[in-house]
Amino acid sequence: MHASRLTARSAIALLLATTLLPATGCGLSIPTDPDGSLDRVSEGTLRVGLSPDPGLISMAGQSPDGPLIDITEDFAASLDATVVWSIAAEETLVEELETGEIDMAIGGFTDQTPWSDRAGVTRG
Repeated sequence: MHASRLTARSAIALLLATTLLPATGCGLSIPTDPDGSLDRVSEGTLRVGLSPDPGLISMAGQSPDGPLIDITEDFAASLDATVVWSIAAEETLVEELETGEIDMAIGGFTDQTPWSDRAGVTRG
């Protein structure tokens, strides 16, 4: 896999992470977090759905491994949160995001994903 493609896919894969990150200024959180996800996750549990993808997420061992796992665990640590993983196909992950079953989905999502109209996709 080309390094630029891996980098772009990695950044895109942190689907919805931006909704959990607060922005400063004027006392607002941007993007708006009407469901209070950041408050619920901080010092709590970050529920992350994952879709294994070679080079990004591996399920070869007893727990998920790979660069997206590392990035997600670092993000959770910055919130003093514990990660709870669930594994599913991309379509299922998007449905779980919509119903609030998970807070974030990671995997080999690209800018061509058919789910971009239903979930916030980060860019590369």
